[in-house]
Amino acid sequence: MKKLVYILAVSAVTFSFSGCTKDNQQFTPACETNNTGTLKVVCNLEDPYKVYLNNAYKGTVGAYTSKDFGDITSGTYSTRYEQASGYVFYPTEYTASVTITRCQTKQINLP
Repeated sequence: MKKLVYILAVSAVTFSFSGCTKDNQQFTPACETNNTGTLKVVCNLEDPYKVYLNNAYKGTVGAYTSKDFGDITSGTYSTRYEQASGYVFYPTEYTASVTITRCQTKQINLP
């Protein structure tokens, strides 16, 4: 009987020390790993606008709304905002230079 108790005690101590281990890895956001940021376009106008980043179409932001364009590699870009509808002869255009910073959101307000 003493041998059985001794074996059970040794087994319990062995299992308690071989249980879960603490994970020392820290969570790294994808934006840090990929060196990306976000461009937020706020349209305070009554018409939707097309968004271009270095002359590449990114999407459209609706009238009186905002839209986030994420996963943009950090750096400086030329942006162009072209009226998508509601114009008579020619669409209104706005341009701006934007610097995207890692894990940050840069906001652009259309008048």
